[in-house]
Amino acid sequence: MSTPPAHRTTLTELERYFRLYDKDGDGAITIDQVLKILEETIKVTDRELIEEKFQLIDTNHDGRISFDEFMSMIKES
Repeated sequence: MSTPPAHRTTLTELERYFRLYDKDGDGAITIDQVLKILEETIKVTDRELIEEKFQLIDTNHDGRISFDEFMSMIKES
C-alpha cells in the first residue's frame, strides 16, 4: 500500500486559486487580470511571454480563461 502525498491539491483549493485571479468574479480570467497579479506578486513584466502562454491555455480563444481551461492546464502540468 502506497503512502499518500504529503500535500495533495484538492478541487476546493484549485477553485480558491482560480478565484484569486478572477478578481471581478465573472467566472473567467482575462489577460489583464493575469498580468496584474504576476506584476504585483513576482514582478513579471514580459507581456509578450505572458500573452503567448495565455493563448495556450485559452483553448477556445475568447480572450478569457474559464475554470475548465484552468483545470485542463493544471492536469497537463
